[in-house]
Amino acid sequence: MKTLITNLRGRCLFDVTMRNKIDGLILVQSEKFDDLSLEKFVKGGLIKIETEDPLKACAKISEIIKGAKKHGKVYVAYNGDDLGGLLSFAAFKEGVDAIFTCFRETSVRLPIPRLDISDSKLKILEVLEDQNLTAIEIAK
Repeated sequence: MKTLITNLRGRCLFDVTMRNKIDGLILVQSEKFDDLSLEKFVKGGLIKIETEDPLKACAKISEIIKGAKKHGKVYVAYNGDDLGGLLSFAAFKEGVDAIFTCFRETSVRLPIPRLDISDSKLKILEVLEDQNLTAIEIAK
């Protein structure tokens, strides 16, 4: 099952859903709106983020993504409004299958960033995270 988690509306939302043949749609919004014409055709629902705290909002979005991952592939599509940045951050953090944004009412698939780090550099980063050391102390 392909689930799209999004804060998009209108033509861009339609574009993403049709290009990817999604099975489920979860609309994440911070305000109420009445235009739910796609809701008739796909499974899912509307989740309203009511908090003003960005950390709580991001935690809620991450929870939504984790829940959707249990049912199959998860796609995230966002725009530039207040929840858009949090949606993209949570999508990258949780490792979704595809991320989309809109440019002039057309969906654009973004490449998933991959971090290629050698084992020795990864070990250094882990030590830095665990202990507050300077570079000289790490070298010793």
